[in-house]
Amino acid sequence: MLTGRKAANAFIDSYEEVSNITVPEEKKQQVHEERREFNQRKHQEDYMNKPFNMKEFEEAVKTLSQKKSPGPDKVTNEMLQHLGPRAKTKLLDLFNNSWNSGHVPQIWREADMVPVHKKGKDRAKVDSYRPISLTSCVGKLMERLINTRLSWHLEKNNILTPEQAGFRQHRSTEDQVAYIAQKIEMVTRTRSTC
Repeated sequence: MLTGRKAANAFIDSYEEVSNITVPEEKKQQVHEERREFNQRKHQEDYMNKPFNMKEFEEAVKTLSQKKSPGPDKVTNEMLQHLGPRAKTKLLDLFNNSWNSGHVPQIWREADMVPVHKKGKDRAKVDSYRPISLTSCVGKLMERLINTRLSWHLEKNNILTPEQAGFRQHRSTEDQVAYIAQKIEMVTRTRSTC
């Protein structure tokens, strides 16, 4: 069984092999072009580009789960939920600066990788563990602000098809299963096609 530094290096080698993604040059160019176009459009006056406000911030903080492990910055959700008024304002300013500049702090893009043993697997083998990435709770809070705004925009403008049920409020994938079952029953009963 590997221990200490040898075990850590074995996990690093294994995870690096699995997650080593090379981005083709044409894809990098496409992303660069889309970013340039976005930066030109983002100065338009619309609600998607407005700074986040304290109400949005506080609503997002209310939804944070407790007892979640922190990322590399060691900030927990409990800490975020107990911020005072000045700290909330400063963090909201940081989020708005990031949102307006398009720059995400490096620490929010990093993760602590923790190997979690797969039940019933040999503990001595590296592939008996799955990697869990612990990312910044602060970064996830900002992601929640963005996701809430984006979801609202998609729903308000009917951008998503009615068939899209997963990850939407007041809908579930069970609705889709019921719809398919209903169609199968209808086809079976009438001996027709959909």
